[in-house]
Amino acid sequence: MRVIYIQPRWLSPLRSIVVPLQLSLSSAWPRKLEHKGQEVQPLNLLFLSLKLFVAGSLQTELLSAAAAKGSAEQELAEARLANERAERASRQEIAKLQTEIAALRQRLDRADAESLHSRRENLRLAEQISSLEKEVRE
Repeated sequence: MRVIYIQPRWLSPLRSIVVPLQLSLSSAWPRKLEHKGQEVQPLNLLFLSLKLFVAGSLQTELLSAAAAKGSAEQELAEARLANERAERASRQEIAKLQTEIAALRQRLDRADAESLHSRRENLRLAEQISSLEKEVRE
């Protein structure tokens, strides 16, 4: 058994700590260490393969999510353009229909005016006919 004296800097020089360290330097020690290294090596390979698998899986999910996001953004942009086109077409249709309504109102007003004029003319002619019939009877 070896004894190592450790005196930390923060302790006063008069106090020292004695820490016993046991080092077995037998011939079995290197073999045990080598055996442990052989046991750890497959675990390290397994850990590395799991790490690569998880990283690959996460990267695949990330790429998939990025593709889905891009697709959704493109779909949104197309929907916005279609909406703008539909709004523009509806505004044009509204303007066309308003113009047509104005023209039809104008025609209706003219027809009403002509009808009124025709009624007046009809009344005038009826009065003229009746006066002519009175003259003929007399």
